[in-house]
Parts: sequence; structure tokens; C-alpha cells
Amino acid sequence: METSILREEIGMELNRSNRKIWLLTAFLLLLWPAVARAQGVILPEPILEVPDPSSLRLEKVQVDVNISDGVANTHVTQVFRNAYDRQMEGTFVFPLPKEAVVSAFSVWTDGAKVRVTLGAINGACLASLTFATSSAMGAIARINPKDGAEMVYVDAGEFLMGSSDDDKGVSSDQKPQHKVYLDGYWMYRTEVTVAQYRNFCQVTGRQMPPEPWWKWQEDHPIVNVNWDDAVAYAKWAGAALPTEAQWEKAARGTDGRQYPWGNDWDGAKCVNSVGGSSPGGTKPVGSCPEGASPYGALDMAGNVWDWCADWYDARYYQSSPAPNPAGPATGHSRVLRGVSWGFNSPGSFRSATRGSGDPSSRSGDYGFRCVLCSPGQ
Repeated sequence: METSILREEIGMELNRSNRKIWLLTAFLLLLWPAVARAQGVILPEPILEVPDPSSLRLEKVQVDVNISDGVANTHVTQVFRNAYDRQMEGTFVFPLPKEAVVSAFSVWTDGAKVRVTLGAINGACLASLTFATSSAMGAIARINPKDGAEMVYVDAGEFLMGSSDDDKGVSSDQKPQHKVYLDGYWMYRTEVTVAQYRNFCQVTGRQMPPEPWWKWQEDHPIVNVNWDDAVAYAKWAGAALPTEAQWEKAARGTDGRQYPWGNDWDGAKCVNSVGGSSPGGTKPVGSCPEGASPYGALDMAGNVWDWCADWYDARYYQSSPAPNPAGPATGHSRVLRGVSWGFNSPGSFRSATRGSGDPSSRSGDYGFRCVLCSPGQ
């Protein structure tokens, strides 16, 4: 009997203690936002500014929410797989205003897509929202509503452009290697497809280019387009052709790698004719997901050359500006990047390789992709 009463008294005392702890914690959670603002707490600066989170598409994303609650930082983590089921790399921080208060946080999947919404967690201030990806497919993607093209985000910052003196057997037009700073932008993940270009022609009344000998296949990159065709499509899509610098950074990232996937040649990671194994024409866009660039762009080596916005000058690197170079003011040929399926030398597929073509020329080797430099473009 005495033992039973003693147990009840101990239980009641524990409950009272738990309630006190809970009430104290709740008080601190409610008080912290006001205290933080009164003390002028500065939230972390963003690593990556995302202009339009509502249009983001995320793949295989680990989401860490860092909430300043006055006691400790709480981390809420969710992990999802993408369609490629591969490892990704990179950490991206989505900033909110310093006054932002979050009341709820939810993540849900839609097939391979992940969508994120924010609301408030116990009145706590959100210190930062971090998407730490675990895939080379790229963490941040967005859809261009005009043509349905998927785009990957290339954040602002410096990268190494061109080739160094240590790179043997490269053309002199790739030298000197130099640092370039670029503002952030969205790059099409793949080249514009036959289906996308056909829709553009139907809407605008423009003629389809001549059909290649392997015939039109809707999921292949459009070919036989000249530079003016590519520019017309880009304008219609609310985009532009990438500058040569934008193209190269999207292809090789910031670590100076030789190929989109790393420093060693791997013929299985791009559409090519090395070793006499010609594909006999283009392949569907994204056929080599293992060859993705650090930002998740595909076919940055092989399949087709990409028209770029710049005029070509073999000596341009000797005097090009460091921030946001846009190419020479005039010229006779336009820059081409990426190399096509018909090339058979591994070195040709390096991300620093430069090509050029008459703006009016058409070829089964020439295609293009687009870039958006701002969400409102």
C-alpha cells in the first residue's frame, strides 16, 4: 500500500517537473523572435540567391531547416531520390528576409519532383533554409513555361576559363587560362529538341530547317539551324543564347576540370565517335546522364555543337574582361561549343574547346540551348 502511494507521489512530481520544463521551453520559443530582433541578430548571408522559389524543381534533395529557437538549432531533414538515382554534390542556401517567421514546413513529392513550402514553426525565426544535394544531376532546376525546357541554376562567382600551358595539344585560342566572374543564370539542361523547335515553328510560322539524313526524331536535339534561327527561338522563349563564358562555366564548374564529369576521358559519358564507334547521328538529349556537369547540365560534350551569342576571335582571351565577358564587338563567325557526335578525338571533347561557324551556316552537327539571366526574362 505504502509502495503504491509512493509511486503515485513520484509520478505526480515528475509530471509537474515535465510541465515546468515544457512551459519554460515554450516561453523561450515564443520570446526568442522578439529578443533576436531587439538584439539585432543577423541571419546568415545566403550562399545562393534563388529569385523565384515558387518555380523550383528539386531532385534527390536533402532539406535541412536551421531554426533559431533561442535554445538550440533544430534540423529537419528529408531525403528523396531523383529519377536518375545517383549521387549529387553541392550545398545551396535559400535566404529569407531577416524578419521572416516560419509557422510550418512541409515537403512532398510528385514523382521525381520535390516541392517545398514554408510556414511558421512555433513562431521561431528561420535562420536559413539549406538544400544539400547528393547528386551530380544538379540540385536546383526550373521549368521555362514558354517551351517546357528544364533549366539548371549556375550561381554567381568566379571560375577558370580556357586552358593552361600544362594542357598539352590544345589550340592556342584556348589560352591563356584566366579567371572570369559571372552573375548567376539559368542554363537549359539540354539542347532544344526537335519537338520544342517544331512547336516554335507552328506557333510563329517559321519554317523547319532541312531534315537530316537520320530523319527527325522528336527527342533528339534540333539540328541544321543557323545562328539566326537559334536567336529567334531564344527570343520567343523569353531567353537568350548563352555567352561563351556562361556555356563553359555551366560545362566545367569552378574546379578547372577537363570534362563535364571530371579530368579523365570516358567515352561512355557523351555521344561521340571515338574509336570508330560512330552513333551515326544524334541521340536523344540526356542519353548520357553520367556525363552531367557539376550543375547538372547534360550533353555539354558531344551530341551537337551549341551556338553561343559571341562573335569568335582566336585572340579574345588575351584581352577579355574579367567580369561577364560578352565576346568581341564584331566578327565574321560565331562561337560554337560542345563538339558534336561525329568527332573521334577525346581531347576535342574538353570543356575548354572552342569552335566557330558562319552565322548563316547549317549543319547536322549544329544545335543550341538557351539561358535565362533573370527570373523575369
